[in-house]
Amino acid sequence: MTEPIEDQQDSEATGYTRQIEIRMVFPEKIRYEKGKAVKEPGPDPERVIAALRSEVERGVQDRYGEETQVIFRVAQAPSIRVTGQFGEKVAITAAFVQEVLDGAFEHLVVE
Repeated sequence: MTEPIEDQQDSEATGYTRQIEIRMVFPEKIRYEKGKAVKEPGPDPERVIAALRSEVERGVQDRYGEETQVIFRVAQAPSIRVTGQFGEKVAITAAFVQEVLDGAFEHLVVE
């Protein structure tokens, strides 16, 4: 259930040499009514991603440079994928991106 991944040539044409893909999960809400599970839609992924995008991109690009592309995807399992040379181990890069993402969620305003 992920969006198609852009091919590498598209990233190079836009000036990006590195890519960080943030895969997020948006589960349905389940409540029980008269002993039966009733599914309700969860948060709107497009609205949540739009609210997070600028802060996450700014945090990532401040550390790794403007040539780093940040992509959000809706997936069935959460993960952070790294493509390109970052000068540090993938686990360190992913941990930093997770910190930035956690900070963006903390500052998220619910309307």
